[in-house]
Formats: sequence, C-alpha cells, structure tokens
Amino acid sequence: MAGEIAKLYDSTKAELMEILHGQKIALTTDGWSSLATEAYVTVTAHFITTDWELRSVVLDTAELQASHTAANVAACIGTIIQNFDIRDTYDMICRAADQQAAVAAVIIERKLSKLELSSVEWTLMEKVKDVLRPFKVATEALSTDNFPTASAVLPLQYILLTQLQPSADDPAAVRDMKTLMSSDLQQRYDTDEDAFLILNTASFLDPRFHRLVHLDPESRDAVHQKVRRELSEVEEDTEGEREEREQPQQRQANALSAMGDLFGDVFRQQSAGVRLNEDLVEAEMVAYRSEPPPPSDSNPLSWWKDRGQKYPKLGLLARGYLAICGTSVRAERVFSTAGNIVSKKRSSLEPEHVNQLVFLANNLR
Repeated sequence: MAGEIAKLYDSTKAELMEILHGQKIALTTDGWSSLATEAYVTVTAHFITTDWELRSVVLDTAELQASHTAANVAACIGTIIQNFDIRDTYDMICRAADQQAAVAAVIIERKLSKLELSSVEWTLMEKVKDVLRPFKVATEALSTDNFPTASAVLPLQYILLTQLQPSADDPAAVRDMKTLMSSDLQQRYDTDEDAFLILNTASFLDPRFHRLVHLDPESRDAVHQKVRRELSEVEEDTEGEREEREQPQQRQANALSAMGDLFGDVFRQQSAGVRLNEDLVEAEMVAYRSEPPPPSDSNPLSWWKDRGQKYPKLGLLARGYLAICGTSVRAERVFSTAGNIVSKKRSSLEPEHVNQLVFLANNLR
C-alpha cells in the first residue's frame, strides 16, 4: 500500500509541477503540530489559469525539526519551493440579541440576577452588533477560496474605517470602541511598506477597485507608475519569447532566402523616436482606467475572462497579482485534512508519508 501511495504521489506531483511551470504563483503557509507533537509546515500555492479560474494546491508538508525561529521556518519553506523548480464575537452578540427573551427567562428561572442585563445594556449590545457587522462581512469576503482576496484588503480597510466614524447618537462606550478599533486598523498597513504598494497594485488590477478611490492622488499615481514599469518588463519578456519562437529554421537556399540575407533586419527596425511599446502600454492603461467598475459582488476573474484579449498586457499582470491571497485561510484549512490523517491510530506516521497523504488528499479533486 505504501508503495502505491508513493507512486500516486510521484505522478500527481509531476503533473502538478507541469501545471505550475511558467505560472505566476502566490504562496501561503502556516504551521501545525500533530498528536505526536511533531511540528509541520504546509505550503500552498495559488494561481490563475488561462481560463481565469483561481486554483489552490498544496505543495508540501514538511516536518520542522529545528527550533521554530523565523530563519528555520524560512529555510524549510525555501526547500519546499525549490523542490517545485474564528465561533466569532459578532455571531455571539447577534445570537444573544436575537435570543434576548430566552436569555432573560433562563436568568430569572435560575435566579442569576447578577447576570441579568439592563435595557440600556441590551440597547448597547444592538449598537455593538451594528459596529461589528461590516467586520463579519469583510471576514467572510476574505475567507473564500474561489475569488481573489488580496485585491480587496485595502478597499475593505477603507470601507471599515469609514464605518467606524463616530456618529452623534453613539453612546460613549460605542464611541470609545470605534476609536480604538479605528486606531488599530489604521496601523495595519504602513504606507511606506512594500506590501502597501503590492496590495494596491492588486486592487488596481481588480476591475471592481481599479479607480483606487481609497488612495490620495499621490499614492494613486505611484501605483499607476509601478504598473507601467511592470508592463514594460512584461512586454520585453514577451517580445523576447516571440523572437525565440520566430527564429527561422534551416531554410533552403532560394531567391527569397538570399534576399533575406542581403537585407537582414534593416527594414524591420523601428524608426527613431517611435515608442511603440510605450504607446501600447499607455493606450491600454487609459482604456482600462476608463472602464466602469463592475459591481463589488461580482467575480473579477469573470470580467477578465471576457476582456482579457482587449487588455493582453494588463491581463498578464492581473493573473499574477489576483492570485495573491489576502489571508492564510487556505493553508489553515489543510489542518483539518491533516488532523484526519494523523489521527490517534496513525500518530506514528513518518513525516514523508504525512506529506504524501496530505498532498494527495488536497490535490486529487
């Protein structure tokens, strides 16, 4: 049986490596411990196919034998990459508010007067529920496996900060709550960090958010300039690949081939001052920025699937950036699979077999 599993693992891994070859991949990772207290690190990869479908696969589950320092974890993840060339507070408050009569009845019946909430406290709970509702929606939006999530991180932060603005009828406790939450949320992403620019680039390439209304003009322009630079690089790579594909095979000696040898590439060269690539990039940028954003509850990959040919260069960038995950939820979900595999009856599985079984359980679908 172990031999058959190993063969299936090897063949599935080979197929996966072929699929991943040449793809722009985003990675997520998380650590977990087995019942035998063995530490593991699982790495998942996320990419967008040429049909604009978001896919997630498990790359590897490796035992972390050394101490759990950042350097050792990074080395473990690096090895894996090389081998491949919450019930939450909002729900609790909602349930309590909806069951107010039942809660009061139990408190009276069991004479738990110290736990009884006053009418003011029940009203406050309703207010708190309203404050937390947008966070519930944001959590669900960022926990999906089927749609891009990183592109929505900063637009969601902008909306949440807007929702946290105190209003005149807020009780003092709610105002304090909003102030604390807003202060914490504002510190989550430093505008000077690379992650801020990367996330905003993903937002720009998501047609729902491409107007970047959450940014000031200077930051917006920085994103546009970054995209222009990357588009130029993508075009250069594409041109190089095209030239390689167009390398003539051994030609028969004839009049035309002789003519080709005589003229060479003289008449194929661009005239001085012609900026074909830059003009194409700018034309694509202008046209894309003028597109009306689709509804915020729509799938951006469907939009790109319909318009990818209209924006070929931006589409290449979008496939890379929209594959980035806004959370590590996908990697964390692997733990439930691993928990079923490394059970009490199989707590002595070798790390190699744990990796093979987790890999197959997640990728053979």
